[in-house]
Amino acid sequence: MKRIGIRYSASVMIFFSILALAYAVQMITAFEIVKSALANKATAIVAGLFIYAAEILIVKKLLGSKKMLLWMPFGMNKIRSGILAFLLVVCLCTIFVRQFDPQKVFSGYDDLFTYLLVFLLNLVPSAMTEEWLFRFFPAVLVSQKSRLYAVLFYVGITFLFMLLHLPRHYMQGNMIGLQQVFISGIAFLIIYQLTQNLAFVVLVHAFTNTAWFIYDSSSNWPYLYVAIAVVSLSWGFAAWVIKTRFTIGFFAKSNQ
Repeated sequence: MKRIGIRYSASVMIFFSILALAYAVQMITAFEIVKSALANKATAIVAGLFIYAAEILIVKKLLGSKKMLLWMPFGMNKIRSGILAFLLVVCLCTIFVRQFDPQKVFSGYDDLFTYLLVFLLNLVPSAMTEEWLFRFFPAVLVSQKSRLYAVLFYVGITFLFMLLHLPRHYMQGNMIGLQQVFISGIAFLIIYQLTQNLAFVVLVHAFTNTAWFIYDSSSNWPYLYVAIAVVSLSWGFAAWVIKTRFTIGFFAKSNQ
């Protein structure tokens, strides 16, 4: 990745500003009057969009002259390939369930429109801000660092990703769930490192937050994880092969 100089203070401010905003929002939503208002899907979607817009504006302000980093991982080619890979994941998961689970039941398409509305206007924007902040931005910051430094930094950032969800889990009395958040953060990081496609990771993240399956089956989640692994590993392997062949071809021509 091309080196892009970002001041240390700006990086720290970006992480902790978003963390502070997330904590404030989670605290506010603990009040019953707010819970009642957000029970309405339309209200929740609009409120979410305002929050995501606020996060983007904060990051844009703190990035200063480096604000192009906001849209850098979302070029049209990246988005197209990310969507196609995500659809492949969904198709593979469906095929696995259909072929290997005799107890499956067709769930129909009831409320699919509502789900897609929430997915596109709530789940995707939420995942987009988190994936940019905890997967893409750290990759930019450690692009010129040693491998050991990068690994330690990624672990620290993933811990911060876990802390982002602390208030909600604490108020729900589900502190053990933070372990799953940390593991998910590591998984999303690996997927991004394999594919180098943030759009794909965003869609996977959004879908795993609240999934909609064609079949009602106890195998949905295991097969979904298998499908994600198959697509991500295949993508990473293909990229490695292409890069290796290009490198070998380049040196072969150079030595002629």
